[in-house]
Amino acid sequence: MQNSKLQFKIKNLAIFLFTCLLLIIAAPASAANFFIESPKLAAEQETVLILSLNTENEDINAIELRLKFS
Repeated sequence: MQNSKLQFKIKNLAIFLFTCLLLIIAAPASAANFFIESPKLAAEQETVLILSLNTENEDINAIELRLKFS
């Protein structure tokens, strides 16, 4: 009985340490920066929005954009 409790504790400790190690050495994700620029807006006035995406010279393979105006 005592041996099985010890094995359980060792197994859980090993899983915990392995998980911590993975979190420490995981590479950080670097996302692109998205900007929306516009002049000052007035009510019921047409305007132009400038959408910019800075990928920091990295290739990207997908973009999804949803704009919703009321």
